[in-house]
Amino acid sequence: MAFMAQSPVVCAAVTALVLVVSIVSWAQIEQKLNYNPSEPPFVQYYVPFIGSMIEFGIHPIKFIRKYQKKYGNFFTFLMFGRRMTVCVDIEGNDFVFN
Repeated sequence: MAFMAQSPVVCAAVTALVLVVSIVSWAQIEQKLNYNPSEPPFVQYYVPFIGSMIEFGIHPIKFIRKYQKKYGNFFTFLMFGRRMTVCVDIEGNDFVFN
């Protein structure tokens, strides 16, 4: 612990690393604990609250097609702490509008 007192930069870097690892681990555990098989499949994410927002914001069509191939016509992703459910097919329109 003596090196921590001598080098505040190392101390800050270690603290930041522990914090990032803790946040990512918490996000993964939360996704596993909140799994509900009666809901549409959920797109995995690494950063809590932000979720898949960055990937969706950069290439929304590519994002939707990628997860449509993986999960089918209905899936859910996290964006700014809110769950967004995507319905891609005509059946999805009936689901949403009826």
